[in-house]
Amino acid sequence: MKYINADKLKVEIERRMNKHWEELPDADSPEDDWTHNELCELGAYKELEHIEDFIDSLQQEGKSVAERFARIVRGNLIGIDKEVQQKFEQLYFEVTGNKMYGGYND
Repeated sequence: MKYINADKLKVEIERRMNKHWEELPDADSPEDDWTHNELCELGAYKELEHIEDFIDSLQQEGKSVAERFARIVRGNLIGIDKEVQQKFEQLYFEVTGNKMYGGYND
């Protein structure tokens, strides 16, 4: 599996959301008066919001799995090669944004 830069992806989603937001009428305007294009802009904006939420949930899921796996690794350090430990620590940091030995209560 290849990892993507979620932060970069979210910046692009925000940029596109802002573009759609700019095309929407004022909040005081009743939705019944909106044109078809304005309703499409609103739909696109809301879909981008859902995608952003989905990315957040995937990131949280990845952190949870990485943290559970890190507990297993930390509990078995004697049998793990130093180079493998270092590679895992780097991967753990990339996935969670935290250092592996950040003081978890295992």
